[in-house]
Amino acid sequence: MKPSLPIAIGVLALLCVGPKTAHALAFESSVADQTLTLSATVADDDRGLALSSMSVSLTEGASAGTYTVALAASNVTETAAKLTLTGRSGNWYHKESSPGTGTCSSAVSATTADLSSLTGDTDYTWKAYSDSGCTTELTRDSSDAEFSTVGLTATSVARNTATLSLANWTAQWWHKRTSPSNGTCTAVGANTAASDLSSLTASTGYTYEVYRASGCGSSDKIADVSFTTLAVALAAIDVTETSATLTLTGRSGDWYHKHTVPATGGSCSSAVSETTADLSNLTGGTDYTWKAYSDSGCSDELTTDTTDAEFSTVGLTAGAVTQ
Repeated sequence: MKPSLPIAIGVLALLCVGPKTAHALAFESSVADQTLTLSATVADDDRGLALSSMSVSLTEGASAGTYTVALAASNVTETAAKLTLTGRSGNWYHKESSPGTGTCSSAVSATTADLSSLTGDTDYTWKAYSDSGCTTELTRDSSDAEFSTVGLTATSVARNTATLSLANWTAQWWHKRTSPSNGTCTAVGANTAASDLSSLTASTGYTYEVYRASGCGSSDKIADVSFTTLAVALAAIDVTETSATLTLTGRSGDWYHKHTVPATGGSCSSAVSETTADLSNLTGGTDYTWKAYSDSGCSDELTTDTTDAEFSTVGLTAGAVTQ
């Protein structure tokens, strides 16, 4: 919507002039970045006073229909940005116009204003206004601040791997694990939207942060994401009356196992370097629960109640015996 132009009215008073003389009169009124100019030439000839020429021009900024006031966004992160207003002195106000219609800010006396609490991976348009009600626009479509916040997600999350995906960022970037402990600051090339993570621990919560500079300093942070890797799971296959095979997923390296149901008779196995372990000497027709452990004493559980191996061995009984 084109803003209205306040027009000051000038009164040209023509006084008595001498014979056969010409006078040029001008009036100019400026409001904000809009200027109204009126000019006229009057002459006194033998027939009396006459208007020989007159012109009226309306200038908005540098040329008609173009604003010199402009709003731009910089230092854009996942949740924040900085607005910079040019071509305007004095207090101004700002408001989100897309994707929502935000609330009018308080008066800004500086040329910059900080935005916070933005939503990641979102396209925004911000406008500048001259009044506290945000009804008189200082910027229009071509001079509004249009920007997209950074978006960071964890994709393809598995037990030991994941991928960091960064949206709306084309420059080089760096990432670092900040939980469960601080990791190494790792560089990712420009125009690269993803970085693969490896050697993660199953069933573990992670937080990674992304930075715009190589030091991975807090002031250069642009986004963060948290995720949990999939759990280690133990399953039983090929179950017979006296045997079964355990299969462990989500774990690399040695592991150990023992049964917790029945509660008695279970002992910690020797180290298993493969993903499978064969069980023997089981009792037919019996319910078993088997757990996986990371230590030779079977005290540090790798599996929980929902990921233990629960199975029942085959039971074979004889029918009624007759003579």
